[in-house]
Amino acid sequence: RKVLDNPKVTLAIGSVITCVLVFLASSVRIDTTLLEIYKEDHPTFQTTKELEEKLGGILPVEISISHPDVDHFKDPAVYANLAEIQSFARSQSEVLSTQTLVDFHQAARVALIGDPAQRTVMPNSRAQIEQLHLLIEGPPDQLGGVRSFMTTSFDNARLLLRVRDSGAKKMIKLGGTLEDELLRRFPEEQGYTVIIAGDAYVASVALDSFVRDLFASLLLAIVIIFGMMTIVFRSLTIGLISVVPNLSPLLLTFAYMGAQGITLNTTTIIIFAISLGPVSYTHLTLP
Repeated sequence: RKVLDNPKVTLAIGSVITCVLVFLASSVRIDTTLLEIYKEDHPTFQTTKELEEKLGGILPVEISISHPDVDHFKDPAVYANLAEIQSFARSQSEVLSTQTLVDFHQAARVALIGDPAQRTVMPNSRAQIEQLHLLIEGPPDQLGGVRSFMTTSFDNARLLLRVRDSGAKKMIKLGGTLEDELLRRFPEEQGYTVIIAGDAYVASVALDSFVRDLFASLLLAIVIIFGMMTIVFRSLTIGLISVVPNLSPLLLTFAYMGAQGITLNTTTIIIFAISLGPVSYTHLTLP
């Protein structure tokens, strides 16, 4: 009765509340990290940070560079490109350590010649690359070591990065930066196929996909509810009104998350999606 007697006041108060909720909801940070569930004094948090600082990190980003031609990476120019992309990756702030076939070869070169300065000297011929590789490749049935960074046919190279646990946003940005540089040095027009994978990068891309799927699901649910209510009651007005109680708890949840500094991450997205079904069903049946 009070609402019906004071429609303008009700709409004004509702609009103000909605604006406040939208403002708070807009501050929700979308990101996820491996250590987000731990406090800084937790042993797991401290150990992981120590691994990052002293042992090159634990989160991997894998890069695969392939070419249809056998022995393609024995070309000194291509080999040098592999070393340069490794150097570029190492220069990124999120990258803690890198490893490629070049590291094994250059370490062998230093050991043979006995001069540490030789580590930065690139092979100038196919024969040098073949000799260095023959020296360290080991038995045919050994899958580790140098064999895990280059196929025996020298047509697929692997670049391993270890990165900081700095969040999905920075990891996706790093992936984009690396991809641009990789495609510049190993263009598709020349037959190269470049793939970026690894737990750190794939998890970050998955979070981005989860977020887009979440909002698409929310929008779809609202549209379906609006359509069903409009058809059942044969009224566009009632259909629009039915959207309000379904949007309100979602907006309140986002606003609360923004106010409390709760990040929209993999865990909260799953909970949000599970909660959406019961909430929508309850409001659908109430009218």
